[in-house]
Order: sequence, then C-alpha cells, then structure tokens
Amino acid sequence: MARKENVKARAEAPQENMDRFFEVFERFVEPTIKGNEDLEQMQMLYTAAQMGWNLSLFPPDLRPRMLAELLQEFEPDMRFAMRGYLDILVKRKDEQFAGERWLIQDLQLDLIDDDLAISMSVQEVEERVEA
Repeated sequence: MARKENVKARAEAPQENMDRFFEVFERFVEPTIKGNEDLEQMQMLYTAAQMGWNLSLFPPDLRPRMLAELLQEFEPDMRFAMRGYLDILVKRKDEQFAGERWLIQDLQLDLIDDDLAISMSVQEVEERVEA
C-alpha cells in the first residue's frame, strides 16, 4: 500500500478543528502501523484505534463493561489479543491525548489509486461519555 491520502471529515466543528483532530488521530494510530498492511489490515487497525479512543471517553469504572461488550464483536479466539491491544490503546489515549474530547462516530477507509483515503464522522464532547 502506498501512502495515506487526503483525510476527510464530517463534523459539527470548524474545519481547522477537524484538521487538527486528524493530525492528532494519525499520531495516535501511527505506532500501530508497520507500513506493509493491506486494506483489510489497515481497516482492522483503524477500527481498533477508534474503539480504544472512544472507550477512553468513558469513566474508568465503566470501561470493563464497555470493553466486554466491544469484544463480543470479535471471534472468540481473537478476544484475548484484542483485549490487550485495546487496553494499550486506552492507556495511550489517557496518557498522551487526554485533552482530546472527540467521539469517533464513523470511520471508513478506502483505497483510491493505491492511496489510503480515510473519512470520519466525529463529534466533540465536553465531558466523559455516560453509558
């Protein structure tokens, strides 16, 4: 896969806020990308990053229950690995991106002319999300 191309967004926020959010989210995801992933693998990495990011918006005492619900989306043999991976992502978000209060509502990756196009729908939230 070549390079990431033109990240797009739909949100209730000025475009400069969206541009900044995409830069932040790219920095959040970047350590998980090796560079030789195909589209399906990239979709999995970005979807997991979205899950970890959004999970971090919940109060810590609600996260285990929310994580258990999220893990039901995966095949049983994948759940243990995904739990560990999501725990790492939540910790990373809490430690390095704690001030970023964006709920990622939709995430789509497409391959266009060998470039990865990412589109997202996000919403800025003021407080922690309540279950």
